[in-house]
Amino acid sequence: FCRSALQKQKQADFIIGLVPYALVKAEWPESKRTVLKFSDGYFCGSNLFAIVGSDGLKALKFWQQVEADRKRPWRIAQRFGFTTMVAYLARQLDINEAMSVLSDAAGCRIDFVTVQHARAAVDVDSVADQELAEQILLAES
Repeated sequence: FCRSALQKQKQADFIIGLVPYALVKAEWPESKRTVLKFSDGYFCGSNLFAIVGSDGLKALKFWQQVEADRKRPWRIAQRFGFTTMVAYLARQLDINEAMSVLSDAAGCRIDFVTVQHARAAVDVDSVADQELAEQILLAES
């Protein structure tokens, strides 16, 4: 992730690591993951981020605002615009268009890199996730 993010530092201030959903589904078919569905691919977040430009902190501040509204999806939709949200829900928004919308909303250049490791998509915010993480660690030891 770090190597790939550094290669994009001239094009972006903030880099997001995304894992292809197919990798995660193949590795752990029963696992419940949030899936970002774009017209050109389905991805899971990875909690891997890199600030590579001077305006990168703007992305973090923006995301704090979005997270604060996670129980109010209509407010999140307002941040991105009605047309964008309809395009996303209709699977008409591709990932590069989504990065452009994010960039405009955050006030900095945001891009992504693909992370080819399914375990990067596993976070621990539920009992089921903790059990999965423990299984992964036990299998690797």
